[in-house]
Amino acid sequence: MSDEHRDDLQAKLSDFFQQTSKMILQLGDTVRDQAAKSRELIEDKMKERELNQHFKNLGREVFRLVSAGRLTLPSEFDTRLDDIRALVKELSGEKHPETAQTAAPEAPTEPAADAPHDDEP
Repeated sequence: MSDEHRDDLQAKLSDFFQQTSKMILQLGDTVRDQAAKSRELIEDKMKERELNQHFKNLGREVFRLVSAGRLTLPSEFDTRLDDIRALVKELSGEKHPETAQTAAPEAPTEPAADAPHDDEP
């Protein structure tokens, strides 16, 4: 193999490796960008889920207060309240759904870290 041919081959290999390295770096940048976008999307979805849970809890509490006579809503809500009462009655099998807290059991709440436990004096 002549020196000229070897130098040409070495130059082609060097160029190939440089182009490959550049493409790998671009691919890495793209992957990092997509990972960051995915993290943001997941965080947004988690916040939406948390917000929906708060709305759900608020709705349950409002329904409980209305059913107990402690809160009065405008008549525009009567149809929705009647629908909820009918579903609660259907799911719970009770004759008076307004006495039922909810049809679905709520998740147990954990005691606060500073709250005394039953086994503590």
